[in-house]
Amino acid sequence: MCQTKGVCPQCSSAMSIGKKKEVFAFRCKDCKGSLSMRHGGFLEGSHISYQTILSFFAQMCAWRTYTQVTISAYTGRSERAVSDWCTLVKETISVYLGHTPVILGGPGEVGYADGVWIGTTQK
Repeated sequence: MCQTKGVCPQCSSAMSIGKKKEVFAFRCKDCKGSLSMRHGGFLEGSHISYQTILSFFAQMCAWRTYTQVTISAYTGRSERAVSDWCTLVKETISVYLGHTPVILGGPGEVGYADGVWIGTTQK
C-alpha cells in the first residue's frame, strides 16, 4: 500500500518516518528533505485519505458482504471510483502473487493444486 523504508532522492541517505500536519512522510535528517509515504507505491498520486483507504480495504476483506455498492456507500466514493480501485487492487495482488512462489505441502507431505498432484513418488 505504501513504502515502509525511504531513501532520500537528493543525498541517498536512509529516511525516517515523521509526521507533519497530520500527514506521515519520510524525513531526511541529513538534508532535511521529505518524501511522501505513498511515493513508489500504487497509491502514488492519489489524494484519498488513509482513513478512506483503510475503510476500503476493510470492506474489501469482508468477503461475504463485499460488493462495490456497499463499499461505495461505506466510503462515500462513487461506484465508478470504487470499481477502478477494486480493479487496481486485484491487479496489484495478481502481479505480486505472480512474482511470489507459493510452497505447497512440505517435507513428507503431498501437495495438490487444482487436482494436479505435485511431489515425488507416493509411498
